[in-house]
Amino acid sequence: GADYVTFRYMTLSRSGLNYYATVVDIRGGANNNIFRSNRIIGTLYNSTSNYFSLVYSNTDVDQGNLFDNNLMRYGSYGFYWSGISNVTLESKNIIRNNILDSVMTSGVSSFYQDGITITGNVVKNIYTTGAAYGIYCYYDYNGTTVTRNNVSMPNGGFGIYMNVNQNPNGTRN
Repeated sequence: GADYVTFRYMTLSRSGLNYYATVVDIRGGANNNIFRSNRIIGTLYNSTSNYFSLVYSNTDVDQGNLFDNNLMRYGSYGFYWSGISNVTLESKNIIRNNILDSVMTSGVSSFYQDGITITGNVVKNIYTTGAAYGIYCYYDYNGTTVTRNNVSMPNGGFGIYMNVNQNPNGTRN
């Protein structure tokens, strides 16, 4: 994966309705990359598949990546961010001060993270009428930080959903 790359003041978009409509795909051990002050625009398509995510990192170890102050619209997920398992976690990823507008299923979904920070984001207008999540954390460990987010769910759903998040060292998250 790519390491130490900065994307700033860019518009990254995906048009069309073909499957695999991800805008930013982070994989292969992509570490310490910065996405700051960009517009990340997906497709307005009625699908809950993670293949329509604005930012997608799945079953890989991508660490130390920062997404800060981005305007993000449409897609099935704003972030679909997953490590490999509860044994092989990603670490030090930060999702901060982003606006996630009109995504289908979830603003931020994180899985198998070690100390992920999700802070200062605005998640609004999630438009599915099924299971919708502003922020979804599953198997996130060791000091997961979810603070100062503003989540608006006009069609119902879970504002912040956390499941099997823990600190095995016994200190408070």
